[in-house]
Amino acid sequence: MEKVSYDLVEGLRSFQNLWIMVSEALAAQKIPICRASPGWEWYGFYIEEKKLFVGVYYQTPNAIQVTSECKIKVSDGAKLDLGVVEFGKWRNFLFLDSEEVHFFSRSIPSQAQCIEKFIRESVDYAKANII
Repeated sequence: MEKVSYDLVEGLRSFQNLWIMVSEALAAQKIPICRASPGWEWYGFYIEEKKLFVGVYYQTPNAIQVTSECKIKVSDGAKLDLGVVEFGKWRNFLFLDSEEVHFFSRSIPSQAQCIEKFIRESVDYAKANII
């Protein structure tokens, strides 16, 4: 157990803003949300008839993931152009703190565009190659 700091307040506001941005990105891409899914280990949305999940796992809060939630066409360790397959699931990550993305230093419109692009590329790839 660790001490709770003042970062909690702004962190929760920022987390809520992220989910508004993700839901708006899904709407902009005309991808309906089947169900919001808050859990003990994650927060996110089921999409594509619950075949995919877009969310954050609390152990890796620096990454938005698109994850398969159904039987997939590829096996663990397969060489892919996008994402990875582990434990029978395909995953693609947007690391918000990566040098390539610079997510936190972007403007609000640029952050929204980054998320939209990530979701569109992930969903299109998954539909064509994974699920």
